[in-house]
Amino acid sequence: MTTAPFGSWSSPITADLIVSKSVSIGEVFVGGDDVWWSEARPEEGGRVQLVRHRPGGGAIDVLPEGFGARTRVHEYGGGAWWLHGSDVVFVNWSDQRLYRLAAGTSTPTPLTPEPADRHGDRYADGRFTADGRWVVCVRERHESTDAEPINEIVAVRVHHNGEPAEPIVLVSGSDFVAAPRVNPSGNVLTWFRWNHPDMPWDGTELCVASMYDDQSDDGQIVVGDTRVVAGGRDESITQPEWAPDGSLLFISDRTDWWNLYQVSAEAVHELVANGVAADATPIAPVDAEIGVPQWVFDNSRYAVLADGRILVAWFKLGIDHLGVI
Repeated sequence: MTTAPFGSWSSPITADLIVSKSVSIGEVFVGGDDVWWSEARPEEGGRVQLVRHRPGGGAIDVLPEGFGARTRVHEYGGGAWWLHGSDVVFVNWSDQRLYRLAAGTSTPTPLTPEPADRHGDRYADGRFTADGRWVVCVRERHESTDAEPINEIVAVRVHHNGEPAEPIVLVSGSDFVAAPRVNPSGNVLTWFRWNHPDMPWDGTELCVASMYDDQSDDGQIVVGDTRVVAGGRDESITQPEWAPDGSLLFISDRTDWWNLYQVSAEAVHELVANGVAADATPIAPVDAEIGVPQWVFDNSRYAVLADGRILVAWFKLGIDHLGVI
């Protein structure tokens, strides 16, 4: 028998043992009839695997050995992979480059060049364009150890011949950017931005700009002048999304509650084309929080259903709720 002071007893139940089986499920996407999600696996050194579930076929791991979908942008993560049909683009943890795993293949293909410095270019929070030709996402560029990282919105070619091409810079100039989303017609880009010393739950601006894809084999995308939809130093805006009818949805705390708002497709067009201020209409105002603090990328607290209704999660009195409006 071993005698030891209180609190110093050796135990076979260690902290590592407790967390080793604690798989964490992350983002979920739907592609056709398949459901995809991410799993952070402590037993694999914290690797984030993508899992695909086919009706009647069960769940299978998607990424081969040596690959994991996780981003270092802002160091908090989130928004490290995106789906278009059965094609997936993801940020690989080990080198922070973007890779594509095409439908029916087992080996990821790099989409972005290898930066001069390891982890010098990092990507997050993207979406495919409707035609699947591009991924539009956030890039955080580290050019030296002393300088502040440069946060930009870039377009990355999904299909290419030969070496990966340098991404095209679409938006720059702000300290931080997030949630770049292209409308269903492919001609308007929205995002939100903020600058030091603000945090995204203090004050952000929701922006839009026209976007033009020349559809050439080389591929060029051009964006027009930036227009501010809403927001400022005293208004926190988050999670912009496009509805199928071309209207723009977003969450704002202008009433001191993070609630959902909508700008019509016509108002978005007038703002982009002519600079006419757009009015936002509150959707089912409630004394509750639909939004959450932007600690990580790609938060999702609502989704537009095929019939136009909106599935919403809201937080009130310490309890999360789920409903349809």
